Amino acid sequence: MWVQLEILLTGVAIVLGVLTLLWVTSALVSLGFRLAKRFEKPAAAPADSGQPGQTDQAGLPEHHLALIAAAVASVLDTHHRITAIRVPGHTMLSWSRDSRFRHPSSQRVRWDIYANRPQQAKP
Repeated sequence: MWVQLEILLTGVAIVLGVLTLLWVTSALVSLGFRLAKRFEKPAAAPADSGQPGQTDQAGLPEHHLALIAAAVASVLDTHHRITAIRVPGHTMLSWSRDSRFRHPSSQRVRWDIYANRPQQAKP
């Protein structure tokens, strides 16, 4: 009986030890992010040249920015300030989408590998 209890308590201790290590690791990562945010310097605003059709740093035309600001103003009833707008890098190409679709089906087990084999004549 004592051997079984010892195995049980050893397993519980190992699980609790691993969970404690995961908690400490995530707390240290969180602390690192908080320290990095504290020492982060704010980015300087780009100078506006006043030219029509000018684009900002993200590559958005001014009329797109105006539409985004109007959409935010219509949704939010409080005072707001848009601090950053990011443009997605690219869209998924069709050949990439096709490959992602076909790859899992190429990894399946082929149960029908002998289904189309010619049958031997029975004597």
